[in-house]
Amino acid sequence: MRKNKVLPLLACTGIAKNKELYLPYLGAGIFSSFLYFTFTSILYHPIMGTLPRAEYAYVMLMLGFVLLNIIVFPFLHYTYRFVIKRRKRELGLYSILGLEKKHIAVMMFYESIVTTGIIILGGMLFGLVFSKLIFMLLFYMLEIPVLNEFPFSFKAFQITAVFFLVSALFNLAFSLYAVGKSNPIELFADSRRGEKKPKFLGLLAIGGVLILGAGYFLSITASMDQIIFLNFFLAVFLVVIGTYFIFTSASVMALKLLKKKKSFYYKPANFITVCGMYYRMKRNAAGIVYICVFSTMIIITLSCTLSLYLGMEEVIAFLNPYDIRMDCQPDNAEEDKRAVEAAVEELKAECGLAEADTIFYKYRSMLVKLEDGKMETSEDLEWWQEHVYEIEFVTLEEYNQASGENKTLGDHELFLYSNGQDYKGSAFSILGEEYTIKEMLAGFPGSMKKQENTFNQDYWVVVKDYHALPEEFSSLLGNEVLRTIINVTGDSEAKSIFAEKLKSYFPNAGYRSNIERKLDMGAMYGGLLFLGIFFGLLFMICLVVIMYYKQITEGHEDRENFDIMQKVGMSRQEVHHTIAKQVLLVFFLPIFGAVCHTMAAMPMTTLLLSAISLFDRGMVIKCSCGVLLVFFVIYGLSYLITAKAYLRIVERRGS
Repeated sequence: MRKNKVLPLLACTGIAKNKELYLPYLGAGIFSSFLYFTFTSILYHPIMGTLPRAEYAYVMLMLGFVLLNIIVFPFLHYTYRFVIKRRKRELGLYSILGLEKKHIAVMMFYESIVTTGIIILGGMLFGLVFSKLIFMLLFYMLEIPVLNEFPFSFKAFQITAVFFLVSALFNLAFSLYAVGKSNPIELFADSRRGEKKPKFLGLLAIGGVLILGAGYFLSITASMDQIIFLNFFLAVFLVVIGTYFIFTSASVMALKLLKKKKSFYYKPANFITVCGMYYRMKRNAAGIVYICVFSTMIIITLSCTLSLYLGMEEVIAFLNPYDIRMDCQPDNAEEDKRAVEAAVEELKAECGLAEADTIFYKYRSMLVKLEDGKMETSEDLEWWQEHVYEIEFVTLEEYNQASGENKTLGDHELFLYSNGQDYKGSAFSILGEEYTIKEMLAGFPGSMKKQENTFNQDYWVVVKDYHALPEEFSSLLGNEVLRTIINVTGDSEAKSIFAEKLKSYFPNAGYRSNIERKLDMGAMYGGLLFLGIFFGLLFMICLVVIMYYKQITEGHEDRENFDIMQKVGMSRQEVHHTIAKQVLLVFFLPIFGAVCHTMAAMPMTTLLLSAISLFDRGMVIKCSCGVLLVFFVIYGLSYLITAKAYLRIVERRGS
């Protein structure tokens, strides 16, 4: 009974006495709980299902919520492993002093209750204080009117509490298993034991280089096709696995080879550095892998976020080059044009718009397969198939009227326009009949051109008249359609009212308004920006905590090495210099890896951004360089701050 009464006190005392271990763990847990609670509070806020365009934020948040679970759960377990590893010596001492394993298990259970309670309640407290601010930030990015009310969500509290309780139970089960299978002597040794040395070192080293090379190859040689996203996830998987093998096996293998090179190894400075690095890489390589991977995530996430923020207006403008488009099959084209112009003038005055420009042209369209300058058609074509496009055919007369130009075409000549990369070559074949491309048009009414657009290309063909096309092909073209393109100038609300009223004037026309679509896309990209900032901050917190625990672990290991080196004749200054050199190498190796990963990821990253019509690769590269510079500064400051904890431990006297 006495033991059972004292166990809760021992649990609290153990937490207090090991504050250098528990405070970072509790801080990381509280921050994670705060983010989790805030995320779920926004996700399950009643307003998300009622406000216009809030559904776009909901989709983005759902994706972020899944990613949050994937990141936070293993991160909490990883940090908890650091704590338990440093506590094993203490737990072994308790066992020697008479506590049975079941009593140690009960004590650890109480510790888990205390730490989990602090994490959940601390996260809730910060959530109540700051979640409204984050909610307002999200709505600001979505360009949605900000609400003053943000009530406490009991459902969010339940979900957060369950998640962190499950995480705590998993960590407790892990620690009980680790302690239960070991005797007191093993517990003493475990606190100083590093990571297991991998078997088949040479094979894993070669495999790591090949796997990492395969991930780099996928990224560097990536092309914009239908499997680009699958290739992206495969490349990420290969790079992470390759990084793990490089640092845990290839680095150790390289140091072993240096040890065999006697002319290099048997020099005092090289001998101590190589031995120290060999010891560190064998014991703590997995921590370096985590730092490298999280650094890469931070750099790429923030680079994409900053690029999207700076290029968002250009992206929305490219995808929405006009405000309103109407298509109808005309009974009398001239009368239909006059009716549209009259309606536009009437509604422009009624809605208080400054300008309203109207463009008309007639076209006929067909689904065709266009490849290598050859245009073919068949009944089994589907729009989603590769090299299949719905191409609009416009007569020269209609094009000149719509564009205000006065171009001419001869027999078997045509103009070709693409809103993406220009067609290379001058010969063009339609059902086997040869045509000459007189000019690649630089623009077309209702379209915006980007040479970098290779994924969502559309084509227009201008011919002298439809009789200039092969007779078989001309007979397969669809009915002639009158297209109206309208651009208006005014505030968003007036433009939206104008679009709704105009639609009611022509209920039978094929109608598309980009006015609301622009706002919807702004909301969607605003949600992406929010997630980018959110997860960039989360990755940075994870990185700093991992760096801190790595410094703590290596500090305890180096303290004894520090004393031994002085006993064998090295001066205190020489020992300081040797250890500092090794620590710098260990902590800046992952940064070198992160820079290599980022450079290799650039081709695929720019392609993925071009999939959402962000084509300015120069801007993406500049943003990446800027993020890298800022990250180097933050990483350096984080290193200096966490290094203080390392120096305190190393210079502390006694075990």
